[in-house]
Amino acid sequence: MTALPQQKRGGAAVTLALLTQTTLAVGTYLVGKDVMQKLDPLTVICARITLSAVVLGLLVVALGRPYLPPRSLVPKLILFGFLSGPINQGAFLYGLSRTHPAHASLLYALTPAGVYLGGLLLGRETLLGRRVVGIVVALGGVAVLLLGKGLAEASGTLSGDAWVLVAVGAWVVVTMEGKELARELGPLKTTSWMLIFAGGQMALVSPWLMNVQALMAAAPSTLLGIAYLVVLSSAASYLLYNFALSRADASAVAVFSNLQPVGTALAAWAIRGEPLTLAMVLGGALVLGGVRLAGQVARPPAGR
Repeated sequence: MTALPQQKRGGAAVTLALLTQTTLAVGTYLVGKDVMQKLDPLTVICARITLSAVVLGLLVVALGRPYLPPRSLVPKLILFGFLSGPINQGAFLYGLSRTHPAHASLLYALTPAGVYLGGLLLGRETLLGRRVVGIVVALGGVAVLLLGKGLAEASGTLSGDAWVLVAVGAWVVVTMEGKELARELGPLKTTSWMLIFAGGQMALVSPWLMNVQALMAAAPSTLLGIAYLVVLSSAASYLLYNFALSRADASAVAVFSNLQPVGTALAAWAIRGEPLTLAMVLGGALVLGGVRLAGQVARPPAGR
């Protein structure tokens, strides 16, 4: 069998990583909402972030030396840990407890637009017609999905929307600024140290925010949901995302968040029996087409 060129193999790996990460993210919307109907959001937030740090700490030890990151990168890892943990995960889960999963995923579809616009302002991105058109088409699909559900049904509450938008803003910054870090340290070390610092920060306030008794008394299904949030939607999802960031443009990676509304709608139909409407099908087709136009992750930049 003829071997694929290395660039094409690398692009396929990035695409597979992002599709897997998107699938895990879809599960996060549904599982997170279900868990927070049984435990208060602050307890879930503290448990998710601190336990993720424990899991990744064990992984770092298992990988062997170096156990600690380079001193020069510690300040950046502390900042990224704060943005990705207390701000991104915390604001996301708190907002999700006050709005609909489908609507939260629609708000996250703003990520690629934020990353691309930020890159243009900082001179890191060039104005590419195909990418602009792809983002606009994908956002058009998001709008169709939103309007198809009806504004009254999809709007959620204002406070929930605001918290999710805070999480999106933090995710935009991590996506834009985390690229070089992921390339320098590698996705595994970047993810591990970043979330370990996030867990350490959350551990400082957990005694005042976390209801340990309620967590210990939770049903097995609820604990299984928390395990999903810790192992899959935190550790594994961040690892896959950082892997993609280390090999492709930040804006091309971020555009895959436009797939989350489609996946969430399909999951709600398959698992919860919510109707799959014409608007969902049309919106999903537009989102997929936009991702195809704007992503181009199958061809990572050469020489980087």
